[in-house]
Amino acid sequence: MFQTATTVHAREMLCLIGAGLAMLVMSSAPLAAQRGAAGNAITPRIAFVDARLLLDSVPGRQAAEAGLADEVRLAETRLRLAADSLQRIVERFAREQAELSPMQREAATLSLRARELQLEDMAQQLNLSMAARRNALQGPLMACVQRAMRDVQQRDGWHVIADREALGTLFVLHPDADVTPQVLAVLRRRSTEPCGTP
Repeated sequence: MFQTATTVHAREMLCLIGAGLAMLVMSSAPLAAQRGAAGNAITPRIAFVDARLLLDSVPGRQAAEAGLADEVRLAETRLRLAADSLQRIVERFAREQAELSPMQREAATLSLRARELQLEDMAQQLNLSMAARRNALQGPLMACVQRAMRDVQQRDGWHVIADREALGTLFVLHPDADVTPQVLAVLRRRSTEPCGTP
């Protein structure tokens, strides 16, 4: 559950970043052409990466996923126990309601409805909590990938390094512009270092 949600969301974030950078470079092309008339043209260098592969290879990803999976299982257990408890109360009410007075039945019905609302609120709060934990854990993974991409960008003189999927289908990509192996090498070399923030 965590692996899919985290990887997909993080990849979407990288896609947005990559698309924005690609658009920035394309929009600067006319300006570069104008500078070319003065002999100062700068040709944008754009590289791409396979963000899916990079995010799957981030050091610490498996440990983070395992930790969140444990939290998800604990939350699901709490929710299941609460639901089972409510079900037992409902079944007991069904057995005993014939012996209750109208006022007692009404009070019991209101009490059951209140318990149902509490269970619904509990489920909602647990979902929000797990989403917040997932986002908190994915931040450092994103930071690792972005830092490695930035290192390769600065070292090799690329203006933009974007996710291949973010470039869409209207781009013609040369294999030499694929810097996934270089970014992956940086990730592995710095596997023992904390990533911090992007």
